[in-house]
Amino acid sequence: MSNNENVDRDRLEFDGMVTDASRDTLTVILDESNIKVLCKPSGKLRKNHIKVLAGDRVRVEVGVYDMSLGRVIKRYDGRKQQRTS
Repeated sequence: MSNNENVDRDRLEFDGMVTDASRDTLTVILDESNIKVLCKPSGKLRKNHIKVLAGDRVRVEVGVYDMSLGRVIKRYDGRKQQRTS
């Protein structure tokens, strides 16, 4: 059994919407259960200077032992593609 398999069991991923965004923490409401989660952006989001604002749809990774804390691992692109005629 490799280390990666053990780590994957300790985390759950959910989709949600950001309700409050401050400088370094985000409050996210998970869709399935209306649970509030206090999140931080993941390293890739910080490294690539991806901004997460209130109202954005995001993917959140939470631990199985404490579901009140998590991290945002993906920000979904909310822009609609415009057709050019």
